[in-house]
Order: sequence, then C-alpha cells, then structure tokens
Amino acid sequence: MINASEKTSIEKGSVRLLTGIGIRRALLNGLWLAGMLLSPLGVARGADRAAAESQNATDPDAAASKASNARDAFDIPWPTPGQNHVGDEIDWEKLDRIIGEHNKLHEKWKQQRENYTKFTNHLITVGTNLQNLQNRAETVGRTMSKIRGIIGDDNADNADVFAPPETPRWNQSLAKTYTLRAGEMGRLNAKAAHLVNEFNATLGRIDTNLANQKQTLSRAVEMRGEWVRITHPFSLWKRQDFPVPIETSTRWILDNDNFAPAYVARCLAEIRQKNYDKAREDIELAIKRDPTWPELYGLQAIAEDRAGKHTNVEKSLRIIRRLKKKPAFLDVCEGILAAWHNNFEGARQKFTAATKRDPTDPTPQAELALLLATFPKTEKRDPAAAVEAATTACKTASWSQWWCLDVLGISYAASGDFDRAAACTRRAKEIAPSDMQQLLDKRIATYKNRQVPAVAVGDI
Repeated sequence: MINASEKTSIEKGSVRLLTGIGIRRALLNGLWLAGMLLSPLGVARGADRAAAESQNATDPDAAASKASNARDAFDIPWPTPGQNHVGDEIDWEKLDRIIGEHNKLHEKWKQQRENYTKFTNHLITVGTNLQNLQNRAETVGRTMSKIRGIIGDDNADNADVFAPPETPRWNQSLAKTYTLRAGEMGRLNAKAAHLVNEFNATLGRIDTNLANQKQTLSRAVEMRGEWVRITHPFSLWKRQDFPVPIETSTRWILDNDNFAPAYVARCLAEIRQKNYDKAREDIELAIKRDPTWPELYGLQAIAEDRAGKHTNVEKSLRIIRRLKKKPAFLDVCEGILAAWHNNFEGARQKFTAATKRDPTDPTPQAELALLLATFPKTEKRDPAAAVEAATTACKTASWSQWWCLDVLGISYAASGDFDRAAACTRRAKEIAPSDMQQLLDKRIATYKNRQVPAVAVGDI
C-alpha cells in the first residue's frame, strides 16, 4: 500500500517529468514548425512525409516503390520487386528432361504407328477375303436360281426326295448340284460371319490405336509447349531471354532428330549470328518435323527475307494466310517484313492487328513505337505517337520488361526528350539480364550526347 505522503511525492515527480517532456516537445515542434514556415514547400513536404509514414506502416511494397521513385523526378514507374522479371539463366536440366521424355514419346508413337500399319494390313486382308466370299456366294446363288427354274421350287426344296435312283440321270445331277450348292452356301455364310466379326474387331483395335496415337502426340505437343515456355523462342524481337547456344540445340538434334524445337533454337541462334542460309535450312527441317506449328512459317519468312530469297518469303506468307490458327507472332513477323521493305502502312496495320489478336503481348505495340520513331522516311515518323505506343507496351507488361522500357527511351529520344530517355534506360538496367547491360550503358551514353540510337523495327 502507498501512503498519502508517498502518493503526493510521486504525483509531483510525475508533473515535473511531464512538464519537462512537454517543454522539450514544444521546443522541438516549434523548431520544426519554424522550419516549415521558412520553407515555401514546407507544408506540402510535411503532409507528404506524414502520408508516406502512414503508407509505409501499412504497405512495405509501396515504401520500396517510393524509395525507387525518389531516384529521379520523372513520372516513369520503376519496376517493383513484386513483379516477375526475366532471369539470366535457363533451367537446362529441365529442358534435358523434356527432350528425354519427348524421345520416349516419339519411340512409343513409332511403335503405335507400326501397330497401326499391321492392323490396317490385316483389315485389308480380311476385307479381301470377305469380298472373295461374297463373289463366290453370288456365283453359287446364281447357280441355285437356275436349278430352281428347271426343277421347280417345290422339287428344289426337296431335292433329295425329287431325285431317287430310278429318276432320269439329268434330274439326279441337277438335284445333287442344288444340294451341294446349298451346303456350300451355308459354309460361305459361316465363314462370312467369322470374317465380319474379325473385321469389326480389327476396326476396334485401329480406333484404340488412333486414340493412343492422339494421346501420345498431344503429350508431345505439351512437351513442346513447356520448352517454349522456358526458352521463349519467339521473343526473338524482344532480346529479353538468354538464347539457347548452338552447341546445345545441336546436341538436342543428335539426341532426337525429330524434336522440332531443337531446330528452332538453332535457327534463332543463326539468325542472331546473321547466318541466314543455315537458319533457312534449320527452320525448313523444323517445319518438316512439325508442320502444324504456325509460328514456324513466320520465322521461315524472316530467314528467307534476310537471305534475299524474296520469292520464298511470299510462299511462306501464303501458308500463313491459310492457317486457321494465327498467333500474334505471325502478324508481328509480317509487320517487320513490311517495315524492312519500307512499307510503312503495311507494317502499322500488321502491328495493330497483332495487338487486337493478343492484347496481352506488348511486342506489337513496342514494334509499332519503333516504326513510328525510327522509320527511314522521316516524314512518316510520329515521335509523340511512338511514346504513346511504347507507354502502352510498358503498361501491358506491367512495367516489368526491360526491352519495353528501352523502346520507351528510344521513343522519348526521338521526340527530343533525352533526359526522360535516359531515365527509362536506367529503369531498364535494373531488370535487364547481364548480357544486355553493356547495350543499355551505350544507350545512356547516346542520350547524354543528345542523340537517337541507330535502331530499327526488328532490332529489339
């Protein structure tokens, strides 16, 4: 228990302590308020600080974003850690497992094809036997009809009674012939019934075999899709991924020469190395192994054009136009080809069509921005529209793709805003793979010199 004197002493001490704290806080608040009054932006900064502290307390990601935005004064979003960036490495072990599983599926499919050939050959044999039985039955039936016409229906039905030994020989012969043919017809019907059952059973085995083949091929296509998901082969224009080395794709081909993606990987590597003749050969081999893969024809058109085989380009484009499935990648390829041949309107239409076909893919808008910012005929350029298209590409990619930010920087540079161009490239550097850092450093140096990089459609 606390007595009255102790209680009074404690209360006085508390008052002194509270008074000291209150005076100290008042002095600090006074100094802070004086600083705010002396600064024209003091009140705004004070409000911003309070809001930021409140937001940081509830949203750590927002705090990180605020810290990033403080790096410069431009209203260009910085990529945030929560977004999914493309890494430098590829899961090579997983890719090798995909190749291995595809090899097993291919061997299984070959066995299924062999079984299918056996079943179809057997079906043809059974069908031929049935046809022979039918021909023989028709012959026997005609013979029996003639005999019935001579000896009469009643006597034909009782042929054994109609031809006792004392009857004329010719009557005996006809009756016996009719009886023999009737017995043969019964045997033919029995054989035919057996062959019909065998024919139907073989048809069932063929149906099952075709269903198994379809399942095997469907799984093989899944393997191809998984390979595409990991390697992003048709991000050729984005330059965002770690490319598959020629040595790796060649090894894949040696492991299984029927794996079309291996030829695609080598073709892409050869296009990057500007070895267009070899690229043409590899994409043609890929198409032979997987003619249902529509993107291959767009890639083929690119390789043919770069090799100067313009007649072959048109052939590939005709195939593309006949395809029922037409991914946005094909429109992008056609747009790039049109731009390379100075067909401004054709390129713009294709990039616009690609955007409508797949609004989730930022590539068409990025290529459109490059077209508007760097087209050789300067009177066709529209830097403001290029900035708008590049911004749309960045928004589509949630500001998380370095190459979209790079295109936005190029578009700003084309419009004369080199400071914003450099700011975009600094953001791109934060999420770009290591093999692209040197390129982006060159971009920044170009912007510092107030110059536009020498790029064109299809270069990014």
